[in-house]
Amino acid sequence: MSAVIKMVLRKEAMPLRKLLLQQDQSNLKVSLWRESAVEPLIVGETVRLTHMKLQKNEYGLQVNSTHYTKIEKQQMSQHLHIVGVLKEGGATSSSGPHEGSYEVLLESGETLQISKALWEPSSDEAIQEGALKVKATVKGKNITTMSVL
Repeated sequence: MSAVIKMVLRKEAMPLRKLLLQQDQSNLKVSLWRESAVEPLIVGETVRLTHMKLQKNEYGLQVNSTHYTKIEKQQMSQHLHIVGVLKEGGATSSSGPHEGSYEVLLESGETLQISKALWEPSSDEAIQEGALKVKATVKGKNITTMSVL
């Protein structure tokens, strides 16, 4: 994912962000223009892009956003192994835990946010014994539901 850059087309300046979607040996170039370019996105986040325009050129297929493009962040239910929790101070990521939430460290090295209300005191005890296995719904970088397996 590229940083948002300013492009000038037909004497009009507009933001542009380029993405490269990859799965196995296949990849697809995506160009997000205007409002779509400034939508906050996180690498690894699952999103649904609608109202896109497919174009074929000498470099292969490319998808461009349109004035009608919508970016919907998808929730995914998945099994996670939580190996640590940061409740305050000493942030493990650039942002650290947000107000009213904790930051959890997954076995994969990824960090996610979880609200204090979702993090049960029993979770503290379980994590002392090793990785805490949970089924969770994740939206972006936030755990929205969680149940211990």
